Amino acid sequence: MGNSVKHPLGTVGKHHEYNNPLKITDMIEFEVKSKKQTIGPKKGQTVWYAQPKSVQKLTNKMVVDRIVRETSLSASDVSNAMISLGAIVRDALLMGASVDLADLG
Repeated sequence: MGNSVKHPLGTVGKHHEYNNPLKITDMIEFEVKSKKQTIGPKKGQTVWYAQPKSVQKLTNKMVVDRIVRETSLSASDVSNAMISLGAIVRDALLMGASVDLADLG
């Protein structure tokens, strides 16, 4: 335990025709951890997994503010679109469907 593994994020392409490509140079650092499996076919065995050392996240407000800066949309338009997108994705997943979000993944 305590080993670190770095994973490159790679290059992020253009998100909008007016943006410059963004090159991500930082890496996510992972810590390799172990635990004893309590269920399933590996019950009782030690299993290994990678866990991010720190979780950096963008808040909803940070995402909305950036989209507002990079588009002609208002903050309320962006917020409403994100709420609708969340509901659409949730409904699709509940129906067992996959959702194609283009460059979002």
